[in-house]
Amino acid sequence: MTDYFTDDEHFYGRHYKFWHQLADKNIANLWKKIAPAKTLSIWGACDFVTTEQDHILLTDIVNSATPNSAEFMKIDNIDHYFRLVDSQKSSISNNINGDYNEQLAIKVLQWMNDLR
Repeated sequence: MTDYFTDDEHFYGRHYKFWHQLADKNIANLWKKIAPAKTLSIWGACDFVTTEQDHILLTDIVNSATPNSAEFMKIDNIDHYFRLVDSQKSSISNNINGDYNEQLAIKVLQWMNDLR
């Protein structure tokens, strides 16, 4: 975790003021405004940055504004950076190295084609 703190003012490559500004935003309200656009909330099962529940909640928020406009999709062996990994631990230890998980593109294209 100490790799994410580069100095006393930065966390994960961002100045601490960015995180304060982000926390001040009503993200849920912003997601409601995206409706009625179709929304696919994807969570990689090896993502250690966000949780499955985050993405389910996002789906529920969008659907509360426009029913059936958002869908949740879980993809195995993919992390926050769309890499092919076998676990959250593997994702953390590999930092940002690794191969792109092509299942992401395949599943997104399939979802888009199903919208037709």
